[in-house]
Amino acid sequence: MYDFGAATFDASIISFRDEFIQVGNHFGDNHLGEKYIDWEIVNQLLIPALLKDHKLSDYCKGNPKWLSAFAKLKYHAEEAKI
Repeated sequence: MYDFGAATFDASIISFRDEFIQVGNHFGDNHLGEKYIDWEIVNQLLIPALLKDHKLSDYCKGNPKWLSAFAKLKYHAEEAKI
């Protein structure tokens, strides 16, 4: 079982035997949570596709000109992930 929590990615190994559910092991990673996954979708998928189709030489996350565009990309990345 896995869970993209608010700040972590959690995975559990669960067994079901004789009508009982038992958690065998559990692990969480603070660097793979929800917002990190969203930004990786933006950085690895959406931005390359956008830059392939459009010549935007100054398009980067740190540029205030594109702040609204990056916020929209992150929103849509989260929606697609969900």
